[in-house]
Amino acid sequence: MGIIMELRDLLSALRAGWWLPMLGLVVAAGAAIGLSLAQTPMYTSSSRFFVSTAESTSPSDVYQGSQFSEQRLTSYAQVLEGGFLPAG
Repeated sequence: MGIIMELRDLLSALRAGWWLPMLGLVVAAGAAIGLSLAQTPMYTSSSRFFVSTAESTSPSDVYQGSQFSEQRLTSYAQVLEGGFLPAG
């Protein structure tokens, strides 16, 4: 009968003080959410682009290849900045 009384006392104490662990849980969750929202997000990424044209020997082909590469790099920059590729 001594064990039953101890169990009743324990249950009575839990009923009377249930709000203390709950309060601790709410305060800890609130602090965690507050810290999470206060931190600055850090995102990192890296990319490498390789732009190449066909091997050419004539000055006009070299110039056209240079123009093509420059236009391609410009479109890559637009994509990286969140823009869209130009039509064509």
